Amino acid sequence: MQLRTMALLLSVLALSLFVSSKQALAAVTINEYQGPGTVGANELTTGPDGDLWITADFTNDIWKMSPTGTVLNRYAIPTASATPWGITTGSDGNLWFTEYNAGKIARITTTGVITEFPLPVTTNTPEGITAGPDCNLWFTERFHAQIGRISPSGTITEFPLSSISSQATHIAAGADGNLWFTEYGAQKIGRITPQGAITEFAVDTSAGLGGGGPDGIAAGWDGNLWFTMSVAHAIGKITPSGTISYYTLLTPSATVDTDIATGPDGFMFFTDPSGNAIGVIDPSGSIAELAIPTPSSGPSGITTGPDQNVWFAEYATDKIGQVIVPTPDLPGQPRKVSTFAGDGSVQVQWSPPTSDGGAAITGYTVTPYIGTTAQTPVTVSTSPAVVSGLINGTAYTFKVTANNSVGSGWPATPCGTTTPSSSQSAVSTQQYHLANSDGSTWADIDASRLQVNLAPSSSGSAFLGGNADLFTANAGYNQDLGMFVSVNGGADQLLAWKESGGFAGTFSPNAAFVHGVYPVTTGNTYVFKLKWKTNKNAAGATIFAGAGPISGRYSPTRLSVEMVPTANSSDASSTQQYSNANSDGSTWADIDATNLQVSLSPSAAATAVLGANADLFTARAGFNQDIGIFVSVDSAPDQLVAWKESGGFAGTFSPNAAFVRGTFAVSSGNTYVFKLKWKTNKNASGATIFAGAGPINSQYSPTRLSVQLVSVANSFAAVSTMQYINPNSDGSTWAGIDATNLQVTMSPGGAAFVVLGGNADLFTANAGYNQDLAIFVSVNGGGDQLVAWKESGGFAGTFSPNAAFVQGIYPVTSGNTYVFKLEWKTNRSASAVTIFAGAGPISGQYSPTSLTAQLVS
Repeated sequence: MQLRTMALLLSVLALSLFVSSKQALAAVTINEYQGPGTVGANELTTGPDGDLWITADFTNDIWKMSPTGTVLNRYAIPTASATPWGITTGSDGNLWFTEYNAGKIARITTTGVITEFPLPVTTNTPEGITAGPDCNLWFTERFHAQIGRISPSGTITEFPLSSISSQATHIAAGADGNLWFTEYGAQKIGRITPQGAITEFAVDTSAGLGGGGPDGIAAGWDGNLWFTMSVAHAIGKITPSGTISYYTLLTPSATVDTDIATGPDGFMFFTDPSGNAIGVIDPSGSIAELAIPTPSSGPSGITTGPDQNVWFAEYATDKIGQVIVPTPDLPGQPRKVSTFAGDGSVQVQWSPPTSDGGAAITGYTVTPYIGTTAQTPVTVSTSPAVVSGLINGTAYTFKVTANNSVGSGWPATPCGTTTPSSSQSAVSTQQYHLANSDGSTWADIDASRLQVNLAPSSSGSAFLGGNADLFTANAGYNQDLGMFVSVNGGADQLLAWKESGGFAGTFSPNAAFVHGVYPVTTGNTYVFKLKWKTNKNAAGATIFAGAGPISGRYSPTRLSVEMVPTANSSDASSTQQYSNANSDGSTWADIDATNLQVSLSPSAAATAVLGANADLFTARAGFNQDIGIFVSVDSAPDQLVAWKESGGFAGTFSPNAAFVRGTFAVSSGNTYVFKLKWKTNKNASGATIFAGAGPINSQYSPTRLSVQLVSVANSFAAVSTMQYINPNSDGSTWAGIDATNLQVTMSPGGAAFVVLGGNADLFTANAGYNQDLAIFVSVNGGGDQLVAWKESGGFAGTFSPNAAFVQGIYPVTSGNTYVFKLEWKTNRSASAVTIFAGAGPISGQYSPTSLTAQLVS
């Protein structure tokens, strides 16, 4: 409703506003629509599909109602007598609701598929729920003094309140980036940060305010939180700093015991069951009420609907009410807002609001924020908008408003922050499992956390990396890890994939890495995704991603995307399968002298960052596969730059996603030809090794050699060709592999990200013990902090090196000194056990153990 219309409503109660009471009554009406039951309509919200979604506790179901008041469907809740209560739309495009009696949080898709997630203690009475700024859902546990958080994938975390009698009821996301909630029993308003830090503010419980009882809460357009006081006779307002104001209701006997919501133009609407009315309060604190036609209706939940009218549930009558006002009005919120980071820019895109307010939308305003400080807005006629001139390495949030002839509507804000950079990453420290994969269908590992949106500000190559600890609970089933891309909203395309061997052992993680290079052009949007499956039909079997945990977190599963200018990137790949029979264990052979070579003639001195990725395996147990990167400078003989050994000791036809990282200094005036070669680890007469798993659609997993030119000032590497041992690890204490030779120190001149890579051939002398490899950082001489880690499986074989790679991305700023380190341990206590790093030797040198670091803006 526009401000003029609200003035009409306020004049109903002779508040001396713009027009007469008779005109106002003619202008503002309430419609009621009968639900499918008799009583029990509880709370409601606008869904991502443009319909209303309603919790109904007496019928134990969820209703879907159109903006015209038609009940479109009812969806029964699987758990009997669940008592559905609060409901909200999540960042994942689904609806989420609480099950008060069942002690569960539930997700329902717009097609009605319900998934329930039990709380750790199922008697914990979840009540209110809201979408948080961190892309999670946040909820209250009324009689168990906790605030809960649930991720879109269903992981629940709980945060205790100070008083067991707090009775937290409703919760809302504030404009300050925190969550705010009411404590009905403790007479407080609470604030909780996305990290879980809680601050409480006491409300006035004096007789003049009837004793307090804060209940409903909602964020206002003014940046404050507004709340009802159900034992009092007032509406409260609290600022982000905790200052509380009170506004007395018109009738002293009135109580407000349910909900409050932001109207379409900044007024707050609330339900008044004792007065059988809908109340409205303007930003100055003036209050008016409008009677509901049905007596004793018991109004409860309230929200702004998809049609830009205010809707409310009538608990006692099972009706849904609609407050209708004249048009034109302000437009609704834009929908499905998403962001795509670029180099110094972010592209923001959205779908139009479900309502234009009765006047054509004239444009959209996109405002970037650093924290709560607005930056220069961009106005466009339609989606998308490219916001340029942003600072790489700085986190931004964005608000999008639709505009018409009346004014600007309520802004829509995508959850989370977006950080422009030439490098993007998505990471999760959860553990994932995939049961009963059919061996053909790729499934998202985590559609909400493991995707990267990219809108390049210039054309170039996207260097992609997928890194995960993969393992199986059932011997004989391998794990396929794939990177996909959707271009401009199109269908997902498979870019690169690797198979991780689990043939010979269970619960033995393999530090798999899949590498890809993909050309991108300005003017397009790209969504990169990480997916997985088994290598064959695996009915009754389960595979996993994420080893550990360590301190409650599993080894990171990561998808990284780094923008590289075309002039600085080269790539050679093949989807053929290769075989190497009767290798003598000493002679390196080209894998493919035609398709797996990269030639370059740099125009300036630089560091060539090299990557080799192949699925290697053996047809005969006991023979491992060595993969090496070579270089010929100006047609001189080939030189070995870096190599790794891929273990096949304990199993046959069980590919291992091997990755080799190397660096090589290049200069202008020379020509460099990089090549990919291989051999067995020992004389293998009568044996054959292979490169390339699959096939999938007649193509084997890509074997790839990539070269990225990085300025000397931005490239760091620590490399050792020694062999290292770690005896008697206790499974908990990380130890430096080599404090002298395997550390990188930097003092950056500005804000940037560091793309880190740890690469080592790890193996055990004692079956049953795995090797953990990690990257740590010390800032300004402080204690070591864990950045990223991976577990390398040695469960089923001894002296069988595994080409482990761990990738991490870490933000750095000027004025600080960072020391990155490579450390290791066993996965459990290993008394009298020894683990090793470094395979070989070849010509007296073991396979390189390396730590690389690239500064990217």
